Amino acid sequence: MGVFILNIIASGFVVINLHLILANEAFYWINMITFVVISLVIGFVSAGLMDNMIKSKQLFQKYEQDSTLDYLTQLSNVRQFDEKINHVMDGTIREVTLMLIDIDFFKNINDTYEHDAGDAILKQLAKILKGNTTDGSEAFRNGGEEFSLILLYCSVDEGNYFAEHIRRETEEYDFVIPTGQTVKITISIGVSGCHDGITTSERLFKTADEALYKAKLAGRNRVCIADKD
Repeated sequence: MGVFILNIIASGFVVINLHLILANEAFYWINMITFVVISLVIGFVSAGLMDNMIKSKQLFQKYEQDSTLDYLTQLSNVRQFDEKINHVMDGTIREVTLMLIDIDFFKNINDTYEHDAGDAILKQLAKILKGNTTDGSEAFRNGGEEFSLILLYCSVDEGNYFAEHIRRETEEYDFVIPTGQTVKITISIGVSGCHDGITTSERLFKTADEALYKAKLAGRNRVCIADKD
């Protein structure tokens, strides 16, 4: 009696395991060759299908990850921002601070140096924001030249101090554009947080947006805190 075993592997995984037990040794080689040929045909077809399934799953996982990130800055995107702010405001965390950040006169930068320069500045500002995130905070690109930070376990006063630090760091930073030139930019920031009258994500965003608008009206390159109800 003879035993023949064949494993078919796809993408590093054993997808088929075939065994042949030969009781009649007179037809051993004929049966074994037939078994190998049939097994290889079945194996190659199955392995191809399995390989495609694995690659499709990997592509889906990559797409799912990409759908949560802004392609240019690699910060979390506006979709993730919406999910995060709704999640934290529906939870038990009572100290949540939101910063809305806007680059001052960004259109002028694009008009003067073209969009490649604008993209370079967006990516470098994203690094500044990401470099200033700590446990319990996350940076987002909300679209265009608009960014945001959500800070957990952070009071409005602490958030205001943190925002002023980011504003100063941005003002002092030399942004390098593709031509090799350095460009100076400033940002305006609106800050709001959970306090009496602000218990929903919609209200938190609205008050931070109003504070950002107030910072722009006051001359830009500044931080403004939302008015308390």
